[in-house]
Amino acid sequence: METFRLNSKLRENEKEILIQTANNPSEGTISSSIYIDGVLTEMFMLPHPMEENPDKVMSLVKETHGIRRDELEALLAAYRSAMSSSDSKLIGKLGQALYYKRLYSEAKELLRSAVTLDPECHATRQVLAKVELELGNVKGALEHGAQAVRQCPRYADYRNTLGEILMINNDFDKAISEFQDAVQINLYYAEAYFNLGLAML
Repeated sequence: METFRLNSKLRENEKEILIQTANNPSEGTISSSIYIDGVLTEMFMLPHPMEENPDKVMSLVKETHGIRRDELEALLAAYRSAMSSSDSKLIGKLGQALYYKRLYSEAKELLRSAVTLDPECHATRQVLAKVELELGNVKGALEHGAQAVRQCPRYADYRNTLGEILMINNDFDKAISEFQDAVQINLYYAEAYFNLGLAML
């Protein structure tokens, strides 16, 4: 069977976003990949019956590609319209979605706006700490991570994130303390146990 390949390019804030979708005849799959400035950020894969005729497979490739492109275009359009919104919850949720899509600078812009509108929104602060860390701003990550922990000291995820930031900042004693608190709050928190072991090493 033939391989069908579709490409779409989007631009946002001087970033080039490439969506690439193709079928793999030997595996009977369709994969759709998203690249931001040449770096793979997401990949979706779905099976199709091996015996499908080429027209049907081409139709599935087009449909899959269209869904990924439409989703990303809608997210970017929502980002642009959110810039003038005053709904901190909406802005925070959208910033979180952009974080998971690895659109970090756009996520930061929205999340900072959300915490300015609602300084008590600890969940937004937690994600902002992660975004700052991804962008290499350890000081900003520490500030927001510590504030999220102060606002909700019994959230194991917040303590684990703060511990990761502290570890990157070479503050291992404080990182160990945060990881220990995280596993005391949630005895089944495998990631925090792993991080605790790393910090101790």
